[in-house]
Amino acid sequence: MITIIPKFNRRIVARTNTGLLNLLIMVMLILLLFSQDCFAFRHLDEEKGHDFILVGLGVFRQNFTDLDGAEINFEDSDDGYPDEYSNRSRLSLYGEGKVYEKYTFELEADYDESDDSGAQDFTAYLKVNRDDEFLILGDHKEGNFLETVFTAMDHQMRGATLHGEIAETSGTMMTGVLRGDSNTENIPADGTSGPYRLENAPVVEGSESIELQVRDRNNPDRILRTQRQIRGVHYTIDYDDSEITFYDPVDSADFRGNPIYIAITYQFESFDGMFNRSVWGGRATAKPHDSVKIGATYLAEGPWQEGFSETLDERRQIMGADMTLDITDRYKIGIEAAQSETPEIDESDRSNAVQVKLDANPLDPLTLYGRYWRVEKEFHTFGNSELASGSVYDELDEEMSFMFKTTDITFDLDPNINANLGVNEESMGASAAYHLSENSDASAGIRQTRDNIPEEDWEIETTVRNMFTSYKYTPEDRTNVLMGAEQVRQYDDEFPRTIDDRSNRFLAGVVHPLGRLKLIDETNLMAAYQYEDYDDYLDESQSEIVHDMIGRIECYPGDSVLTYLEQAEQLIYNKQKSRHTFRTDITAAGIDGNVHENVNIDAGAKYRRRIDLIEDREDEVEQVYTFDITVKPVKTVKSMLSFEYRKLEDKSEDPNRVEDKYVVGGQLYWNILVNLSSRIKYEYELTSATNPDEETERDDFLFRLKYKMKHHFSVLGYYRLENERSEMDPFEEIKTKTTTCLLGGEYRFTDKTDLTSAYKWKYIDTIEDEQKEKFYIEGGHMLNRFFKLALGYEHVEYSLDNHPEEDYSADIGYFSIIMKL
Repeated sequence: MITIIPKFNRRIVARTNTGLLNLLIMVMLILLLFSQDCFAFRHLDEEKGHDFILVGLGVFRQNFTDLDGAEINFEDSDDGYPDEYSNRSRLSLYGEGKVYEKYTFELEADYDESDDSGAQDFTAYLKVNRDDEFLILGDHKEGNFLETVFTAMDHQMRGATLHGEIAETSGTMMTGVLRGDSNTENIPADGTSGPYRLENAPVVEGSESIELQVRDRNNPDRILRTQRQIRGVHYTIDYDDSEITFYDPVDSADFRGNPIYIAITYQFESFDGMFNRSVWGGRATAKPHDSVKIGATYLAEGPWQEGFSETLDERRQIMGADMTLDITDRYKIGIEAAQSETPEIDESDRSNAVQVKLDANPLDPLTLYGRYWRVEKEFHTFGNSELASGSVYDELDEEMSFMFKTTDITFDLDPNINANLGVNEESMGASAAYHLSENSDASAGIRQTRDNIPEEDWEIETTVRNMFTSYKYTPEDRTNVLMGAEQVRQYDDEFPRTIDDRSNRFLAGVVHPLGRLKLIDETNLMAAYQYEDYDDYLDESQSEIVHDMIGRIECYPGDSVLTYLEQAEQLIYNKQKSRHTFRTDITAAGIDGNVHENVNIDAGAKYRRRIDLIEDREDEVEQVYTFDITVKPVKTVKSMLSFEYRKLEDKSEDPNRVEDKYVVGGQLYWNILVNLSSRIKYEYELTSATNPDEETERDDFLFRLKYKMKHHFSVLGYYRLENERSEMDPFEEIKTKTTTCLLGGEYRFTDKTDLTSAYKWKYIDTIEDEQKEKFYIEGGHMLNRFFKLALGYEHVEYSLDNHPEEDYSADIGYFSIIMKL
């Protein structure tokens, strides 16, 4: 749910309050507009066609503060409490339903006035639909004109969008403002979970789009496969510091040595203010015939200034046209063309873009695809930021993929190719797929790409040509087969050349169901092989032949339990040395699933070693062991235990270099009684390395207890102890110990009157001791079903050892008005 939190009187000073009646009227109006999360209000009027709900919670708080000490430190501190005892002001609302029978709406609002950093403190969204027509006001959830590529506007916008339809025509108009600027970064993964720091800060909340890209090791501009990352599932992000941390380590390369990049597109706050760009545009479409659809789009942006004329004078704009033509069900053509320019500059600033798609099905078993893409290097990409990143492409959609724990075998052999790559590219491709039988398909195709568009004699032009063919046999419950071959040729027109290479690849894989064996259920055998012959015509020492082989057997001893065993091998042959140079082998095994109704286990082990065949020694050795178990023996108890160990020996740099990492953790949730619950958590982490000697040790212990005596009284307490120690030769050891205690309670005199109080103490023991104490008490009374009045008092003490000028103490009296829908 959405939460809106305005902190009135952010500049904390002693002040008095006048005009209470006017203030209450203002608050009631605001609360009626913005609310959220505890109750729901439904309005139903069948005669007028109304049926909608509003869910909301609103809190207005006015402070009266007396401060002694460092005012800035107090303003920048976090004086919030856990959710059970949060007393910050907030406003929030969510609503949906229909009015006057034919209109449906969705409404969201959120307000959080944080500080003076320029962070977005207010968001609101309203969408009203009538059939296929709609009006959007506020902070848009998605962009506009997304059915196009060159004129798509995919950034978060605050403004308005109106879409209408008449007969076979439609029109869309939009205008708004954009926050900050946008950027796309491709960060090489380093084998850790991060944090990975972005170039710009702070990041606009929710604006990021992240994916992992595996790129061809011989041609890094070529993306082999991608994996979209989801916030809260795969990673966390600190928007203020622009740091991204993944839940699992991101390998620097896959098993075959193809590098892995973290591709991130995001918006960030600029120094010009929260909103520094305005954007506007329109799109019209028409269907003059059932088989023809045409569209025209205009998109522009300019600096967000006081004068509209200045914005127009300094605008950048894109004008585009598109058409789709369905010549019967068997032939489909799509064309999109666009031109970008900055009107204040002469015509030399104009830049063009065009793409053409052809899909044909002349015979039932035969499908033909044709693609053409050309985008000049100066084409504006302010609307579609992904266009500039060179990441506009089709993700692979293999009917049968070979996914392993240690690696995966998938290549861009799908005939439904997309040739587009980004700006400064011209590419073309043609392919065909033939449906041989019910379960088998064959395909082949060719693609060629070059840059330096439009051509400049002084710039280097690079050409990449890819030819491929593949075969699939995918019957159900029988052996599946995939075979493919491809050649990638890459060169430039520089003299002498700086790039000139060729890769020939062959791929084969099978998935064979072994059936149901004794004591175990369904069992599958998977195997894949890849042969790659790489020639670098400029540096013969880089020319090599690589064999990749991987096998996997998986079975299901229970309905929801998977066990697997994998073995992967890689062998590298150097053509210049005329001998095998390196061999890598990986062994992995694991189990995942509910081994019992109340027991879930996820455990795995991996052993990898890289052998230098010339020196006849191990070059690198890695061991990884993980174990997670969740046990729920009874309904009131849930326990979790996790263990992770990783050992890496990099003998290529130093034969004695060893890195070790241990992580052990556990949690216990126990509802001791119906009205008494507890939580215990402990985590220990140790990271060490030799040559040079390094060691970091961290542990975290938490005990939390909540008790509710009938419905009158409840108490919450927790104790947390965090220790961290780091040592790096020849520096001195650094230790930090943080202790946090909280005790709070709530007493309900009647159904309308209650009293809450809490005390929190935090002590940081490091080079300079730091201590902070907080205490608050609040009494509240429900005036009626919707409104509650609360009075409270807070006291805060902060001290920093040997720095009295940093100390402060504050006494805060406040009143709050609360509304619930």
